[in-house]
Amino acid sequence: MDPDRPARGNVPGRLKRCLMKPAGALLAITLAFIPVARAQPVELKKVGSDRFVFFAGDKELATLMPDAWQGNLNILSPKTNMLCGVNWPHFLLYSEGKWLTDRVESEGLKLVGFDLIKTSGPVIGYTGRWQFRDYCASSECHFAWHDATNAMQFHLIRTKIEILKDLPDISGAWTEFMTTENSYSTVAAKISGGKVITMDVSGTGKNANMHHWDGYDLDDHGWISIYGARKGQQACVAMVPLQCDPGPIHPRINNGHVDNIELHMLDARKQNLLKRGQTFVLEYLLIVAPDQADWKWIELAAQNGRIFIGQNPDLFHCP
Repeated sequence: MDPDRPARGNVPGRLKRCLMKPAGALLAITLAFIPVARAQPVELKKVGSDRFVFFAGDKELATLMPDAWQGNLNILSPKTNMLCGVNWPHFLLYSEGKWLTDRVESEGLKLVGFDLIKTSGPVIGYTGRWQFRDYCASSECHFAWHDATNAMQFHLIRTKIEILKDLPDISGAWTEFMTTENSYSTVAAKISGGKVITMDVSGTGKNANMHHWDGYDLDDHGWISIYGARKGQQACVAMVPLQCDPGPIHPRINNGHVDNIELHMLDARKQNLLKRGQTFVLEYLLIVAPDQADWKWIELAAQNGRIFIGQNPDLFHCP
């Protein structure tokens, strides 16, 4: 399988370990309770030399800057058009105490290439590739659509990082959804064994870079979410892994000067030697929904997203 191509058709099960395929009985039950998604026509408009805006009708849902902000997305609330947070969709790399990158992680990455796949229709898509010095190259194939039936914004992101030379003491390879501190009340994650853990993030962390949940693995049907909007955005967000190589995925929270939910490929408690040619691959859904009081909406929404992908394989073809 070409690691730069996203899975087509039924997404689950193409890569190893990170499996999100429900049993047949569960799928039948799920289908009975999910309203059929109606994908509203969307458009990706270039509105400046380095700015693209994702629209559903006249509603702005996200803003992308491939060069100035290394492909990060400002995600806007489907209800209020306020900023929900920032998705760093492709991989970042970190060495504890040594900061491999300049200033902060994404500011050290340089744009190598950016191409549009489709700019209008039920789904929009693009690809990008960024490189940090001669250390690593991070790429993504990114699709997005708007489920008008359930007022949800979906992003299907396939990201890969390739190590370009031997790198010692690496503790993090991850993607994240970043929010300003105290923007939400709670983070939840479904960890191995099917247990859901939660944490209150409504207060300010004791230091600027305070992380939590190291040592946990996400369940094969796992996810991480932030909800309980506190600044008028009236939205919540979930990150749901579909496929990964290697696994398992580790959930992590940064609760300090920001409140971030993160999907990690490495155990952040360990220092790892990454070898030249080593890769990490992750395919996940980023779902933006009307704000919820708990996490119980996530698995139905994720299954709805997987069904839409499976029913429309030709809309998710990465060149």
